[in-house]
Amino acid sequence: MKNYDAIIIGAGNGGLSCAAHLAKAGKSVLLLEKNNVPGGAASSFVRGRFEFEPSLHEISDIGTEEDPRHVRQMFEKLGADVEFALDPWTYRAVSIDPKCKYDVSMPATWDAFEAKLIEVVPDCKDSIYKLVKDAQIALHDLDRLKDNKMSKVELLLKHNTFLKFATHTVDEILEMYNIPKKAQYILTTYWPYIGEPTNIQMAIYLFLILDLYIPFGAAIPKHTSHQLSMALDKVIRVDGGEIYYNSKVERIIVRDGKAIGVISNGKEYYGKHIVSNVNPNYVFGKMIDANCVDEKYKKLCNAREMSVSFFSIYLGLNKTAKELGIKDYTVFLQNKADPSEQYEDSFGLGGDGYSIFNCRNVIVPECTPKGTCELYITSSTYSDKWKDIEPKDYKKTKLEIAERMISMYENAFGITIKPYIEEISVATPVTFARYLGTPNGTPYGYRTPSWDSVLPRNVAMHDEQIIPNLHFVGATTEQGDGYEPAYRTGERAARDIIKNLGDAK
Repeated sequence: MKNYDAIIIGAGNGGLSCAAHLAKAGKSVLLLEKNNVPGGAASSFVRGRFEFEPSLHEISDIGTEEDPRHVRQMFEKLGADVEFALDPWTYRAVSIDPKCKYDVSMPATWDAFEAKLIEVVPDCKDSIYKLVKDAQIALHDLDRLKDNKMSKVELLLKHNTFLKFATHTVDEILEMYNIPKKAQYILTTYWPYIGEPTNIQMAIYLFLILDLYIPFGAAIPKHTSHQLSMALDKVIRVDGGEIYYNSKVERIIVRDGKAIGVISNGKEYYGKHIVSNVNPNYVFGKMIDANCVDEKYKKLCNAREMSVSFFSIYLGLNKTAKELGIKDYTVFLQNKADPSEQYEDSFGLGGDGYSIFNCRNVIVPECTPKGTCELYITSSTYSDKWKDIEPKDYKKTKLEIAERMISMYENAFGITIKPYIEEISVATPVTFARYLGTPNGTPYGYRTPSWDSVLPRNVAMHDEQIIPNLHFVGATTEQGDGYEPAYRTGERAARDIIKNLGDAK
């Protein structure tokens, strides 16, 4: 029986990345995926004549062809053919809060971003320059730490700026630098991409996200994120890897304390390393014998709280974006300007707190049939209240929320869209849970409070490998949520496995 160098469970972003990097290195790889297509959330679906993007607003760390950043470099190195389109704006932020109203479009590049913020809030001029300068120092130190170019002792003794950003919340840092409230609210618009409000999230994480997006603007794959997944699928196959779809892994085989294989569709497969893109709570609760899991790690899993899920609306409209008056790719609409208040309002079924509106046609006009456009509407929910909705009330409830959110968009921007809806699809946390198989349907993995944010996770990363030869990738690991972080975790796991295989020879 064939013994693979690595078996990867789940063709999400992290699993695809890991499999592609291993196959490119000449390792024997088997990728098993329960669905009939790759990508997890990085996929697409068709309704009528529209192909919808289920999850990706935009992807970070792309850069240009002339000045590529990490993700573009990764795809090029792997030989994955993906076309990206760049938006020259980061986001449009609109607050309809009577206490602090604004409507501002923030450009790409740090210089233009800072200039626009100062134009809108002149009092922040000196403080914002100092804040951004120090944040970039802290991010440089973070890169050196992740690349093992700086010891933890050196970090503690010589890098006070990094420690300040890594150990204080966003709110604390912004107050420390005397950033005016209005500027704070505009600067922290991206907090939903992290999933933690600014009074909980460590400042280093927010500025990491900003620095991944702002220098070049937001990017999207021209043919939806399904293009990303299919490009990696092709790399894996071309480089000798095997992929089986419709192949859910039921069990991970552990013998003598080590992960040695998996069971899928009743068949056993064996590998020197097992890589899971599946949530650890599910892995240790359903896929591994309880006596194989250290009690300490069970407590750690139970201490970690599941992150945010989403309520999303996908609209196919039989008018063009220009005809409807839609001019922006990404708009954050905030009923309340304060992120903490947005967060507090996000514990219902969805449709409250904040809403994000995306129109891909603004960047890629030809992404829908001629004379049409798509509009995506997304809001978050941190609760599990959908479990209380009776099946007979499910459709009615989600359509009522969708109607309210569409009306809110029309009223806020003076744009009429209801008469032009040709296709509509509504996804709730139940939808995401059914497809992704994650608790509460979260695509974000675990929440990232101070004790379990990106920095502590990176420091403790290898200590958490409690079963030898079992690796985790994706949103639940050291990088947190997002497409770009998931690709990095797959790359990291592949690097660790290649080193281990080399050492074993």
